[in-house]
Amino acid sequence: MMERLHAPLEGALLEVEPLSLSDTVSRAASRMEEARLPVVPVVDGDGRYVGLVTYIGLLKSRLSSQAKLAKAVLKAPPAPGEAGEALKAVLKAGLPGLAVLEDGSPVGVVTAGSLLAAVAPERLPAAREIMRRVLAPLSPGDKVDKARKVIVKISSPLVPVASKGRLEGVVDAYRVLAFIYTTPLRRSRVGEVSGNVEYFLGQPVGKIVSDSYRVVHLDGSPRLEDVEEGAVVVNQQEWPVGVLEPYVVARRLFAALEERSLPLRVEGVEGLDFFEQGLIWKKAGDVASAVARRGRLLEMSVVLKEREKAGDRARYDASVTIRLDRGVHTGKASAWNPVEAVEDALDIAYESFSKEKERRRTRRIERARRRKMEWE
Repeated sequence: MMERLHAPLEGALLEVEPLSLSDTVSRAASRMEEARLPVVPVVDGDGRYVGLVTYIGLLKSRLSSQAKLAKAVLKAPPAPGEAGEALKAVLKAGLPGLAVLEDGSPVGVVTAGSLLAAVAPERLPAAREIMRRVLAPLSPGDKVDKARKVIVKISSPLVPVASKGRLEGVVDAYRVLAFIYTTPLRRSRVGEVSGNVEYFLGQPVGKIVSDSYRVVHLDGSPRLEDVEEGAVVVNQQEWPVGVLEPYVVARRLFAALEERSLPLRVEGVEGLDFFEQGLIWKKAGDVASAVARRGRLLEMSVVLKEREKAGDRARYDASVTIRLDRGVHTGKASAWNPVEAVEDALDIAYESFSKEKERRRTRRIERARRRKMEWE
């Protein structure tokens, strides 16, 4: 498999025409639905790459369908030239894909799914080991806005829908995007009442449920196609308990890419969105790298837990443990923002490590001075 990690990007490249800063949200939604792409590159007036629009970003923003993409574009680095490096870059950025550039202009994108297809092992682990857990499926009577919120919260393009004890179908992010952003335009063209974004968010989920979907059993070994296209994971009672989707599978399969050089473990971030996960992994990786340069790092763990809720908000506790060949350093913090909690805990643990390094350095200098004085 290691040879495949060094494969060029051509096999994973998905060609897509970039959008411009002056294009509308509805055009981006239409492009994503047609190509089933989680990201689309955006260029300025000179055709130079400026960033990405993502399905999560659009659903999170609740912008109007005629809003310009200048309000929704995210700065994101381009993909490196090898499949393995590109996959690591996708995971570090906390995004479902990255743009591929030639001479500063995008020629397409690579996604977690297309990169998995290029580098993943032939046999995947059991679904329970690589799925994203779903605590409760949607029901057909739920509002589309609830589907939007769930998709954003669990950062998954696929959510199961169930009623009367059985799986009814799925709602995917692309259908939600198209429903709230392109339906008004289609209706207005034929003289019907178009409605606005809020109107379509208030419609029942049953209007956009798809009965065409893949199913994988909890202890079954999924095929790569199940992950690429998305699948519902069911238990023995055929009740949905999770979903398979490329980003999470890539995270769980290829965390070892980083851990080969950094013994880093991050837990409890699966329920956060792509951007929050990316920030946490980047900060944790930076701290682990800094510690490894200055000492013998045996293991570093970051654990995030949801502690309490106040309305729609949750408070988070974060704990960090840095284990070295000589000593252990810990940090704990709590905040309403999960990224802030983790960053504060990392800073506390790293400060403890740095102070100990400085104390040992001071002791070495003092011993050297005493020895020099004794010789004189």
